[in-house]
Amino acid sequence: MSNRLSGREELFVYETRFRYLYIAVLVFFFAILLRLWFLQLYKGTELYLYAEKNRMWEEKELAPRGMIFDRNGQLLVDNKLSFDIVIRPQFLQDQKSSIKKISELLNIPEEDIKLRILKSKNLPMYYPIPIAEDVDRDKVALVESNKLFLPGVDVLVTNKRTYLFGEATAHLIGYIGEVNKPEMNKLGPGYDIHGRKLNLGDYIGKFGLEKVWDLDLRGIDGAKYMVVDANGRMRGQEEIEEIFGEIPTTESEPGNNLQLTIDADLQNIAYKYFAENNRKGAVVAIDARNGDVLVMFSYPGFDPTVMSKGVTPEVLKEIKSNPFRPFYNKNIQDHYSPGSAFKPLVALSALEEGLATPDLITQCMGRLWFGNRYFHCHKKEGHGNIDLHNGIVKSCDVVFYKLGIKLGVDRVHKYATMLGLGQRSGIDLPDENKGLMPSTWWKLKNVGYKWMPGEDLSMAIGQGYDLVTPLQLVNMYAGIASGNVYRPHVVKHVKDVDGNILWTSRPEVLHKVNLKPSTKEFMMKALWGVVNEQAGTAWWYRLDGLDMAGKTGTVQLYGISAGDIYKKCENLPELKRHHGWFVGFAPYDKPEIAVAVVAEHSCHGSSGAAPLVRDLVKAYHDKYGFERER
Repeated sequence: MSNRLSGREELFVYETRFRYLYIAVLVFFFAILLRLWFLQLYKGTELYLYAEKNRMWEEKELAPRGMIFDRNGQLLVDNKLSFDIVIRPQFLQDQKSSIKKISELLNIPEEDIKLRILKSKNLPMYYPIPIAEDVDRDKVALVESNKLFLPGVDVLVTNKRTYLFGEATAHLIGYIGEVNKPEMNKLGPGYDIHGRKLNLGDYIGKFGLEKVWDLDLRGIDGAKYMVVDANGRMRGQEEIEEIFGEIPTTESEPGNNLQLTIDADLQNIAYKYFAENNRKGAVVAIDARNGDVLVMFSYPGFDPTVMSKGVTPEVLKEIKSNPFRPFYNKNIQDHYSPGSAFKPLVALSALEEGLATPDLITQCMGRLWFGNRYFHCHKKEGHGNIDLHNGIVKSCDVVFYKLGIKLGVDRVHKYATMLGLGQRSGIDLPDENKGLMPSTWWKLKNVGYKWMPGEDLSMAIGQGYDLVTPLQLVNMYAGIASGNVYRPHVVKHVKDVDGNILWTSRPEVLHKVNLKPSTKEFMMKALWGVVNEQAGTAWWYRLDGLDMAGKTGTVQLYGISAGDIYKKCENLPELKRHHGWFVGFAPYDKPEIAVAVVAEHSCHGSSGAAPLVRDLVKAYHDKYGFERER
């Protein structure tokens, strides 16, 4: 018997299956109809607006960066209006031909334009890419008159950071620049500025105060909305309102302003001294009563306005290869052997430890035999029998060799630490170097060898492992004279755009300098004598009636044989000449201003550094007077 279905039975089976297929097709078409109703009727208006927004873009309105003033309200950093020619890649009809037209019209190399576009490939296509910045009005008129033939090309009016004192304040104030990917990665995704993320194309502080106070100086960017046609030309506000209704424009909010402790006139004196005499080095002046930094200058330097606009890799490489390191703020980022400017600390240590008295007599024959060699004095024939006061005034090395033997490095380290050497001051500037004040423990840990007795002699005249920054050294002298080592600071006030004070710095004592009254009296008379006694090493740079005190120092950079030690320094190649120091303060009995100058390769502290200290003290007195005279 056959199991095969008859024709009627087979038709019945397939009709049942087709019924399910018909139902599925009907459901499918019903779903499509439902979706069309949802998109066309229910969501139609919203999606229409969304589609229209595809030809509407947001234009960022950059907030003016906060301005920077000196202590007396003189403007140091401003924002200057600049005309920039930009292109928007999204609206270039034919990028290759458009770039060619732009290049020919504006006389900009095609490769430069292509490079700018390539560097901005991660930015939105509508984002304006500057191809010529701070152009003159002739080029602005040229672009405006040819906009019909140059779709995607426009002129933007922007604020450019302008550093009015140029190189004179470069290391102190620093500069800004466009944020790059490594900086974005370093700052991290949570780097919010006033509630918004940092984006590529934004500018941030790269150096100096611009970097440290970036969040305060930056404002809040605004935004405006534009409608463009297929050629990237902007349509009127009427069309925006017709399509979208009134769209609020977000106004930008300027950043906060900084008022510094710096005196612009004194800063300029420092700049002219180094630039006109082609000196290399640094100068820092502080108010010994509170830690206000009055002057901070390093030379050679750079033009911060140019750096903010951006320089080519070749120019940047040339600056960085300069052996005198223009990008270093030598007052805090570099360190030097203090030379004879360290001797007052050694004398102070010996007096405090009871290992010397003011009437201590030392015989100086021009050299001292210790271990297996002679240690020489700077005066070949020696100073004869000399007391401690004249040991400082005349800067006799033998006096301090013998004190170094008595004290040892660890006692000197104790007083150096009390006066802030070998440690960061905490100034409100980036990348401060802590210097180095050696000890027996330090050498064993870091060098792997025991401290040798002969090293006490080098240490006592500020050579060997001793390393200080100019800021540390001026702090040390101010501390000896005033009894307090203050945390130095450069920013006095943060103010809003209306001049309201938002923050003020307060004097902060880092170290109390508790000396015996007899030690303090001796030190002040000796430092006064360096400048005001005829035998003093800075006698030629005294200021009659102003009672300046201080100490010179000379730093030998290379080992010199006994036969060459007294040869004229000026005959050496420049990079082998000695550094010169002078650290001074005035008035000596109640100091107000303290100044440290290091003049690299100047051979002598007296001739290389002391004249600038004298000029700054005099200028300060002429401008402000001293309290005792008021």
